[in-house]
Amino acid sequence: MGETTCKSVSEVLINQNGVNVDDKIIINQIGLDKFAIADGFDNWLHMMEWFANTHGLPFTGDLIEWDDLEVKPTTEMIEALNDWSFRTDYRG
Repeated sequence: MGETTCKSVSEVLINQNGVNVDDKIIINQIGLDKFAIADGFDNWLHMMEWFANTHGLPFTGDLIEWDDLEVKPTTEMIEALNDWSFRTDYRG
């Protein structure tokens, strides 16, 4: 569906007090919210709760940074997007 390149992989530790990425600690609220939003969460609190409920805290893993995704749509994808059943204005 698309191609991209891995830019970097860093070790990450997430706990209730903050985030540690390759020994760089983020503990202030603005930095934590920016980190969480970059990962697709609304804010730090939602991210921390999700990790606590899904993996348990502290969480240790890999933070993977990607180049921008280049989407290469297939014929099937284009047909599905043009299909009436996928339109948001459909009131069936």
